[in-house]
Amino acid sequence: MGEAAKKIPRYYWDANVFLSFIEGHADRIPNIEAILADCEEGRVEIWSSHLTIAEVAFAKAEKDAKILDTEIEKKIDELWHPESPIKLVEVSQGICVEARNLLRKNMLRPEISPRQKNKSLKAADAIHLATAQMIGVDEFHTYDKLKEFECLVPFKIEEPTAVQWLLPSPNQPKDASVPSLPAPPPDDASTGTPPAAAPTDIASPSAADATPQIPKDGAAAPPEDAASQESSTEKPNDPNTSQPADAISAIRDIGAPNSDDAKDDTDKTVVKDEGKEIEDKEEEIEVAGAIERVRKRLAGDSPCEQFARHIWRIRNHRIHMKMKSNASTSGQFPFNINPTVLSADFEVWVCSSEGDIYYLVPVAVLQSMYNDPDAYRDNTHDNLTIVSIDPKSDTAAYARGGKKEAIGEFRCAMLPD
Repeated sequence: MGEAAKKIPRYYWDANVFLSFIEGHADRIPNIEAILADCEEGRVEIWSSHLTIAEVAFAKAEKDAKILDTEIEKKIDELWHPESPIKLVEVSQGICVEARNLLRKNMLRPEISPRQKNKSLKAADAIHLATAQMIGVDEFHTYDKLKEFECLVPFKIEEPTAVQWLLPSPNQPKDASVPSLPAPPPDDASTGTPPAAAPTDIASPSAADATPQIPKDGAAAPPEDAASQESSTEKPNDPNTSQPADAISAIRDIGAPNSDDAKDDTDKTVVKDEGKEIEDKEEEIEVAGAIERVRKRLAGDSPCEQFARHIWRIRNHRIHMKMKSNASTSGQFPFNINPTVLSADFEVWVCSSEGDIYYLVPVAVLQSMYNDPDAYRDNTHDNLTIVSIDPKSDTAAYARGGKKEAIGEFRCAMLPD
């Protein structure tokens, strides 16, 4: 099999990066425009917060002249247009709680030296860092002096620097010092760029909503198609191995299939692929139907706006919805908690193809399970916590030691006014 597609780098841009772009800083524009071009071509992802919209209000030239320029305002608005490649994350309660945690951690941070006091972390910067942490970025790009706070977060804090991609060439040895061009994300609804008003699921290329890999000590049923992820590696033919001419002839005469056999095998493969495609389509329709029934019940007569594949806004509440139609042999339904889930106000776990069993769980409850040191972590993605929902006992198993959360009060619950 070919080499697996490389993970697409995910960057978070602080407001000052966008301001530098709007103001046309000569020493910064080359890197900023190069990264934006990579983002438009699907080589990297650029994320930021809705807070950035308020922070990027005007250019320095407007402030100095005390005159508003409609062309500059238009350029700013284009950054947040639905067709923009920039992905925005709402400032949710979960993000604010994490920002507060960063502020508290910074207060207790040891002094750099007796003569050099720690820099105070501003609330707005903490919100940006918390947002970047929630969505699992690789780098946080800023022109502010925030490098000091790198010890508080699990990612690098750097100035934007464009990557020089190495285009793959079959005749040229790979230079390990230059990154290879990552494969673009598949053209699929689950990974398509959503309107700028909300983030996509990080399961997209980041697999935030992918079916989780079950940990060894077990918390949920393994995915049914897990076996399909394993395949044997065929050994390539060795061109240096010599064979007698008569042996080669014998292989051609006896071992090679005739054209009719090859055609028959191809037909079987086509039929199998078509059958799998039909099953996938039927499952997709079933999931969409169940989600729609729950969504209508939660919304009632209130307006409901969908931002991305799994994300809706009903009244003033942002909800993230997932559905599992098939339980494991033990009657449990596997879900996961990830940064995208935690960016919402409520998570809706639908445990029925009819949509008659669901749990409307507040983000504060999810955050508690996610942050538990004994939480079941996905073997492949560290930012996923696996939970198993048992509708018979109305519990969510989420951590080693038999830890479960009672969720009966959230079963078929309604959104607050």
